Formats: sequence, structure tokens, C-alpha cells
Amino acid sequence: MQNTRKAVFLALLLTVGLLLVPFTAISYASSTTNGTEGKASLVLEETDGPAADVAASHRLIIQLTSPSLAEMSASTGRSRLADGRLDVNSAIAREYIAKLRAEQTTFVSAMRQALPNASVSAYINENGQSVDEMYQVVFNGVAIDPGTTDLASAKHLLSRMSGVKMVYLDRANQPQMYASLQLINAPDLWNNDEIGGRDNAGAGVKVASMDGGVYARPVVTTGTPYAAMFATDGLTYPLGYPLGDTRNTNGKVIVSRVYFRDWDGPGPGENTPWPGRTGTSHGVHTAGTAAGNTVIANYLGYTTTISGVAPRAWVMSYRVFYDSVTNDGSFYNAEGIAALEDIVKDGADVVNNSWGGGPGSSGGQFDALDTALRNAVSAGVFVSMSAGNSGPGQTTTDHPSDDYIISAATTTSGTLASGRMDVSAP
Repeated sequence: MQNTRKAVFLALLLTVGLLLVPFTAISYASSTTNGTEGKASLVLEETDGPAADVAASHRLIIQLTSPSLAEMSASTGRSRLADGRLDVNSAIAREYIAKLRAEQTTFVSAMRQALPNASVSAYINENGQSVDEMYQVVFNGVAIDPGTTDLASAKHLLSRMSGVKMVYLDRANQPQMYASLQLINAPDLWNNDEIGGRDNAGAGVKVASMDGGVYARPVVTTGTPYAAMFATDGLTYPLGYPLGDTRNTNGKVIVSRVYFRDWDGPGPGENTPWPGRTGTSHGVHTAGTAAGNTVIANYLGYTTTISGVAPRAWVMSYRVFYDSVTNDGSFYNAEGIAALEDIVKDGADVVNNSWGGGPGSSGGQFDALDTALRNAVSAGVFVSMSAGNSGPGQTTTDHPSDDYIISAATTTSGTLASGRMDVSAP
């Protein structure tokens, strides 16, 4: 019964992408192969024109040749749970991760010989700790800062080093927006016998939000508001939880993590896994759309009952969007891959991603974050991505991969109106 309910719930999540329309539009550069004879290494090169101006950090992401844990497990069938998902805690998984870490350490040593000023990039987590961006679960690689070496020269050199499969630029991603539940016909699916109504939809399912963070409880010291859609509402922690910053967890929100760039940290009041006063509410909205509790809302005298698609699901919050000290509200691929690593390790059933890099995103093997997303799918996580609302021409979708779900957007949206208007006419 539980697996059937999860399957029906995933059908609901198929439609959540319909809620997403673009907030901004960005074009990615075309990718080209650039390797020497007999080597598999590839390096992404910029093209002339607008695509060359796409936001990217000063960092590079290096993919090494050995498969990630998720890829190894999917191809061999090893380290799988009874339900077919990746078991990240098995002896096989631990041994394989140790092997990848050793390979990464060898690469970093060689990199520092070739580029003495280069270093491994890091992010600051919810505990204020610096975490090196070295990945093993959904991506085998390292994010690096080339130091005083310009990106073009560093890419050229690193792509030819032993053990390197691909070198990527570290691209920016922006939030994308939303519409309404009625548009996706969620009420009909709520009435499915296996779901048992709206208030039971999502029971037993863990939904990850990789976005701007959510509020799990009021923060008295800052006056941060309480979000009723993420109240406990009778839910209790599943076994093994909570994880992350437990100041921002309860029986509904069971994980709360954050990924601050160590070179561009959070602005005033933003140093938390929940959005501060200037932080985006996008994560609150999209997580609420996916799994918010059923609540009665009043706005300008208009009262109605609202909820997420799956109000009985648990929420796992991974804050990647924040207002930085340089006023950059984007997240970059290096932190995105780190968040996906945690999403898989933390046991999410679903990750709902309402963001993107624009319709020119390359996808597939030429996109580091897309590689991690596809490997999250092979690990057993249901990945739902927004497609944006560019178009209707060809190659105008965001996230153009067929390994996960991308949902076409819509130009239709809903409006709540309050008050009255008098019109005089002859």
C-alpha cells in the first residue's frame, strides 16, 4: 500500500512543473570537444555573442574518469536497497567512496603542482563549517579555484591532466516562478482511492526542496515569521531524522541545510538555513506548492483553503539561494552538486527543482549539474525540473535531458481579487 501511494504521489509531482514559469532567462554557451589524440578529456569552450556573457563564477568543476557511486551502483546492481534505491551506507558504498576520495586527493596534489595558486573550492554549511567541494555520490569530481591563473589557461591545462574526464565552467542558476493547483488538476488525483483525499496526499513521502529555504518554526530572536504550511500538524520525525540545523526542523520539516559560497557569503540577516528579511520567499512558495499543509488563508478579506500538492509529505530543505554580500541571489553549480549529494545521502524520495539557467542550458554530458541530476535519478530519487516558459521555438526549454521529468510551463495563471469596483458607462 505504501509503495502504491508513493507511485500515485509521484504522478502528482509530474504536474508540479506546470506551476513553473521563468523568472529570468539566460543562454548557455555551446559546448565543444577539445582533447588531444588518445585522451577522453573534454573542456567546455565559450562561443562569441550573448552566450559568452552568461553568469559564471571564477571557479571550474573537474569531473574525473571513474564513475560516481550512483553510476557504479546503477551499472552493476551493487549497493541497492530492497526497493531498488541506492544504499549509500552499505559497506560497498563506503569502500567505493573511499576509493573516489583517494583518486580526488591524487588529482588535487597534481593540480597544485601544475597550478600552485589553485585550491579546492568550499562552501559554508548550516553549522558554520567549511566543507570542501569534493563529490562522490552523484558526481565524481572537484570544484576548484584556479587562483591567479585565468580560466581559459586553467581549463586548457586541467583538461589534459591524467584522470580528468571533463572540465566545466561553474554556471549560475536563478529561481523560476509559479501558478496554481487547479491548473494541474490536483483535486482529481487527491480523490484517487490510494491517496485517500487531500489531507492524506504524500503520506510517508520525503520531498526535498533545493531552493531558498523554508521556515519550520518561529525564530524569536529575529522575529522571522512562522509558516503554518510547515507546522508539525501531527507529523513526527521518521527514523533517523532530523538532520542539519535542528533549530529549523520539526515533525514536518525533517532536514534543514544551507550552502553559502565561502568567497561570497550571506548578507546581513541571511546567515541561516531559512530566508532572512531580505532573502527570497521562493523556496517557501515552491516547497509549499509541493508539500505545504492544508491551511485556511485570509488575504484582504478573501478567505480560502489552500495546500500543497501533497500536504502530508515531509519536507527536506536545502537552501542554495540567498542574498549574498555582493547582492548575488543566484546559486552556482558547485553548491548545487553539493546539495544533490546531500539530498541523495539524506534519503529523499523526491526533489522538486523550480530553478534553472535558461533555455540555452546544454544538458547531458556537457553540463556538470545536469550530470548530477541524472545520477540522482539513477540513485532512485524522483527528480522534477521546471522547463521554463521561453519559446515556442525549438531549443527553448531549460534542463533538456530525458533522464528526469521536465514539465512544460504555461502562460495561464490564477488571480485572487478582493473588494469591489464600480464602473460607470453611458
